Amino acid sequence: MLKKNKYFNALIMPLAWLALIFLASCAGGEPGQAAPEPETGAPPENPNGENAKITEPVEPVKFIEVIADPEFKNGFICGGATHEDGIIGELTSPVSAGAPSWKIAQWACRYDISKGAYAADGGGYSYITESQKVAVSWREGEPLLTLELKASKEYDAPRISWQPWPHLLIEQTDLAARCPDLDKLERLDLILDTRIAYCDSYMDNADPGLHAAQVTLFFTVQSSGTGDMYWFGVPIFDNRQRLLPEYMAEDSGKDDASHKFIYTVAQKEFTRTSAREFTRLRYEADLLPYIKKGLERAYKAGYLNSNDIADYTLTTCNLGYELPGTYDSAFELYSFTLGAVLK
Repeated sequence: MLKKNKYFNALIMPLAWLALIFLASCAGGEPGQAAPEPETGAPPENPNGENAKITEPVEPVKFIEVIADPEFKNGFICGGATHEDGIIGELTSPVSAGAPSWKIAQWACRYDISKGAYAADGGGYSYITESQKVAVSWREGEPLLTLELKASKEYDAPRISWQPWPHLLIEQTDLAARCPDLDKLERLDLILDTRIAYCDSYMDNADPGLHAAQVTLFFTVQSSGTGDMYWFGVPIFDNRQRLLPEYMAEDSGKDDASHKFIYTVAQKEFTRTSAREFTRLRYEADLLPYIKKGLERAYKAGYLNSNDIADYTLTTCNLGYELPGTYDSAFELYSFTLGAVLK
């Protein structure tokens, strides 16, 4: 009996110790130590065995910038002096990263800006002809576009009735690709920062009914269904008046006029400072109420078939000089944005 217990103890005790060591190793610690807590941080698994993903709700888009390339970094395409000319050239930017969003309109101009003297570096670029200048600069920490048009180099004599007059405009024709239908908008916020650098007259006996130097921002407000449209204007400069009043008329006065309705907002709605003071003007305004007003006026005047705001959106814009008189002038544009705020 004593011999049996001796052999039993000799066999069982080592096996017991081995079992304890094995259990401890499976628990990840030494004998007598608590098992480590399970690691955290891994996402829980869903029933199909993939990690469950927690996603944040996506905020709906509420703001859309309607104006493309507001710093003019991709240059311009250029139209000719008449509509029949089509696109005849390009103003190349040294930092272009894509196709131009802007077009230069040079209606009735004697010279072609795309064939002007070209200069460029990392701080900007410019094209200059005998009568025109288009220059873009980013040197002062903000973009600056300069348009200069010298009608003294365009006319051989004072303009007469129904004679075409030179234009130098920048324009975009694809606003509908970014601007929602107007009934979807809460606001349409314009920021426009400009300055008339100078305006010199070369006329001894100007007729105010025929001769002027003008800068206006125009949009076409157009029906997606019928194609009906009217011109909506934001006034900036007219050498004949300190501040421009509200204006309504048919687009006429030249052979290629559109004969569509023009509605221009009274300038006092945006500023009390005149561009004739050659100081910077900064407009910050919601254009939507004024566009609705212009739509009603165009409809009541018989130029539109519908006054339902849901039928309309912005399709094009243009900004710059019209010189129906013999004036030389330069216009500076520091900022031009149009933010569509959705309901």
